[in-house]
Amino acid sequence: MEIDRYIQESKLKVLSKKDGENCCNSRLTDGQIKSLESSWMPGNESYSSTYIENIHRREKLTPFFEIMSQERVVEIGPGANPVSNYVSCGEYEGVSPHKCHVEGVGERYKLQDGLSYLREKLDRSSIVVSFGVMDEDVLIYGFKNFELSRRYIGELSREIKRVSWPFAIVVGADAKTYMGEADFVRARFTEGGVYVFDKDVKKEMSALR
Repeated sequence: MEIDRYIQESKLKVLSKKDGENCCNSRLTDGQIKSLESSWMPGNESYSSTYIENIHRREKLTPFFEIMSQERVVEIGPGANPVSNYVSCGEYEGVSPHKCHVEGVGERYKLQDGLSYLREKLDRSSIVVSFGVMDEDVLIYGFKNFELSRRYIGELSREIKRVSWPFAIVVGADAKTYMGEADFVRARFTEGGVYVFDKDVKKEMSALR
């Protein structure tokens, strides 16, 4: 059992960026997505999200937060620490497949997985953010169904890019593998960062570096 787990873990660790991109080429069925629910790490309401706590203090990211205050923001996997607790959002919706039992938080979330939710949304319709979800240890919890799960993560990253405008903020241990190199990466980001899709915004933000 331990040997099998070690082999599976080793396979996951050697994934290249190309592997991450290739695994999102085919669309998962609703049944396949449903079968993956047991592979996702259960929500933990007591967990303190160090990602968002660190990020919202970064002064150089303030211009992005100012844009968020005027736009619709969708957060994938907010848990007990939604970005709306730290950053003003024009509109906010948290999306999670697990019910959050924190009073005043969980009832605000749409109970749905991120990929299924984003599939229903229009191109360039929201700023999508996610802190810690783009991580194989989270979305392939216990190393179950890891090939199918990789396809899920790949398609999720593709949908984030399609729906997001003018940028997305995606941070997680495997964000770079699936999302590619971020346009703006700041200290303490394990992987990922701000992915800017609007050329004018990218030019403006680059001048502020």
